[in-house]
Amino acid sequence: MNYDPEFQLRIFEMLQESQYWPQQQMRSFQSQQLAQLLKFSRDNVPFYKDRLTNALTAEGEIDWDRWHEIPILTRDDLLNRREQMLAPWLPPGHGFVEDHLGSGTTGRPVTSRHNSLVPLASQAALFRGFGWHNLDYGKVFCQIGGDDPQFAKWPNGKRSGPWGPHWDERSAEGYILQINPITSPENLAEYISRNAVSYLTGRPNRVLTIARASKKNNISHQLSAIVSLSESPTEDIREECRSVFGAEIVSVYSSKEVYNIAHQCPAGYGYHVNSELLLLEILDDRGLPCAAGERGRAIITSFFNTSQPFIRYDIGDQIVMGGTCSCGRQLPLIEKIVGRTNHMFRLPHGRFVAIILPPKSMKLIAAKSWQIAQIEPLHIEVRFIPDDSLVISNFAAIENLIRIRTDQSMKVSFKQITVLPITPSGKFIEYVCELPRVLEEVVQN
Repeated sequence: MNYDPEFQLRIFEMLQESQYWPQQQMRSFQSQQLAQLLKFSRDNVPFYKDRLTNALTAEGEIDWDRWHEIPILTRDDLLNRREQMLAPWLPPGHGFVEDHLGSGTTGRPVTSRHNSLVPLASQAALFRGFGWHNLDYGKVFCQIGGDDPQFAKWPNGKRSGPWGPHWDERSAEGYILQINPITSPENLAEYISRNAVSYLTGRPNRVLTIARASKKNNISHQLSAIVSLSESPTEDIREECRSVFGAEIVSVYSSKEVYNIAHQCPAGYGYHVNSELLLLEILDDRGLPCAAGERGRAIITSFFNTSQPFIRYDIGDQIVMGGTCSCGRQLPLIEKIVGRTNHMFRLPHGRFVAIILPPKSMKLIAAKSWQIAQIEPLHIEVRFIPDDSLVISNFAAIENLIRIRTDQSMKVSFKQITVLPITPSGKFIEYVCELPRVLEEVVQN
């Protein structure tokens, strides 16, 4: 269906107001949205017929005391029971449906279905987040992306636009440039300079390679901001991009299954959750809610996706929630996105650990980038790209830090490389578990 252009504006205006709602008012709004979603899913989606009964009262309201009894939705469910999860029809106003293939960074890629209300509301939340950082819709926005190697090839790329909301008068002046991700970093650096790009969006590691290519080839170009999607940029990436482009990274936390989850707060590096669009739970190993400062797995319920409801979906991320934010917004604050659960290190006796070393630790071995990989149950390999300094490497200090965070009997080896490895979808994973599946089961048992 074609939405009234003013419909997204009404969503945006609500979001502008609701970011300051007291917690009780937000909880009431979420309860209303969840009750509608659960009733529809229970009555129309075979997968949920018997999963949701305990979470709804006789009056059709959410019973928060029994919410935790809803089973966690897993990636295996999406892979093996997808047909049972699809709704035969949509409620009025929820639009048409589209299928999307995920990147597969948590294992086998999954195909998820969304109705058009989901991206519409998600984009409204994105515009809110852009507003927090004062992005100017009248400037040139360059997007690195696409799956077709013949699409938007260098040197011309593809121009379209505008990229801003129709209600902002500056949007009429701005436009989008798209460039294929297989383009070399050197050509990408030339492209954004030649086209006077103000905003660049792409995965953090790809943007980092462009920054280094710009510096190497003496291409001087200042950006207004860099928009980072999907991944959380490390502090060393932020610092290097700031040095080369004179721009801050504005990070968006999102996924193919549930769209935009949270946006970086303008007062710091934390992320404010789009609580009007979804419910985010952070659970510990016992399935209990984590307190602020505690790390747990992210469980998400998307309010508006009735075509394939995602109710208590384990997105596969480990997250640390923060407390009250100094910016005044009442939206929950994510302090840190630790990383994918399936990339946590798996130690003997069933222990799982997520080791995060301070970015400055790289200086101990004179490295400008690294990847830390578990290649055996008690063997970690540090792959690093050396910097240009003359610092004497202190490998023993890194070994000690890793053993403190994992196991004192852990073997730590170091491997000098020239290029950081990325996944087939173009993502860089700083901490990666490379244990074979069979070996993982042995370790856990």
